[in-house]
Amino acid sequence: MHAKSLRLQLLTAVAIVSLIASSASADPISVTLNPADTQITFLLGATGHDVEGTLYLREGHLELGTDGQASGRLVIDAIKTQTGSKKRDKTMHAKVLESVAHPLISYTVDGFEGRLPESGDGTITLKGRMSLVGQEHEMTLPIQLSVTGDSYSGSSAFDVPYIEWGLHDPSILFLRVEKTVQVHVKTRGKLELGTATGNEH
Repeated sequence: MHAKSLRLQLLTAVAIVSLIASSASADPISVTLNPADTQITFLLGATGHDVEGTLYLREGHLELGTDGQASGRLVIDAIKTQTGSKKRDKTMHAKVLESVAHPLISYTVDGFEGRLPESGDGTITLKGRMSLVGQEHEMTLPIQLSVTGDSYSGSSAFDVPYIEWGLHDPSILFLRVEKTVQVHVKTRGKLELGTATGNEH
């Protein structure tokens, strides 16, 4: 009986050590966003006619580790933002985005909640800071994911309270616009194990 008890204790200890070693050596998941496979659109409600526009991803990379640890950065070319109206875009860039002085919009990832699915559908929430017109604001981004093998597709929808964040209100006497802008993101790419470098700017 003593020998069986000792054997059970040894097996338990080995299992615990193996579990700890496996957890400690777990590689982060590396996600690189390809601008060509990423679509970012926005919608701004306005009296009479909503404003639709397009944003362009310059680069994006995420590292998703264990216990909610994450890092990375998404960068958008603010100066390429367009709505399809040259006159409106000129005003938007000069007064709202101030894109000459602030040509980039970025989102820096500090962590995440949820679990990246090994296969199938899942949801995670990125926690980080958005830099817009030279000011940083804490912001969470909900991400819907679908994983097949080493490939993924993802989407996100969120509101940016640009007036609350101090950006110019483009409303005029007979044209009123909403105080928040709705942003929609769709992307796809590959998942890789390990840490990549070169995502800091």
